[in-house]
Amino acid sequence: SEATTGSEQSMMLGHDHVLLKSDVALKEFDYVALGHIHKHQILNINPHVVYSGSLQRVDFGEEKDEKGFCIVDLDPTKSEGFRFQDFRFERVNARSFLTITVNISNGDLDPTASITQAISKHHIQDAVVRLKITVPKQLEGHLQDGEIRNALNEAHFVASISKEIIEQPRTRLGSAYSKGLSPKEALRIYLNSRSIPNDRFQVLMQKAEELMEEDVTP
Repeated sequence: SEATTGSEQSMMLGHDHVLLKSDVALKEFDYVALGHIHKHQILNINPHVVYSGSLQRVDFGEEKDEKGFCIVDLDPTKSEGFRFQDFRFERVNARSFLTITVNISNGDLDPTASITQAISKHHIQDAVVRLKITVPKQLEGHLQDGEIRNALNEAHFVASISKEIIEQPRTRLGSAYSKGLSPKEALRIYLNSRSIPNDRFQVLMQKAEELMEEDVTP
């Protein structure tokens, strides 16, 4: 009843029998080996009441769990309840489950490159990977899905690539525009309100000026 369950909780809830720790942590036992629950944990000492846990991770609910097995030394020459000699948990190199989270900023000039760079900072080889991307709506169209998937090629399996699209609130210029601001001045105020990086700001202003000049050319 004091065990911590992981991803298997939804499968077990309402179906498994539950014993109190006091039902099994009895002085007559030298060691109590528990199974079924995936997470390694020691519920009691003297006697040891232990879940060895599963040898492999099964989903992202076990992403941070250490996996391994228990080695228990008992002395059969001693009487019951006194045979326990030693215990240790041996970790194994279980397949890793890895969540990569990338938040794209509003003024990112190359959001695809930002994502692939974030992926490169993780050891994805032979891992089960899920990628979570948060991106402003106006930059969603700049994402190159093929390049992103190529960056994940070394993974054992790509479980998912999810995108959370952030809607940016409309910036209102208030009464300033109605007081005789030129389109160029209005654009400058708008870009400043969006905290656009200076290099991108200059490029956008230059392109805007070119479009305005084309519009007035006879």
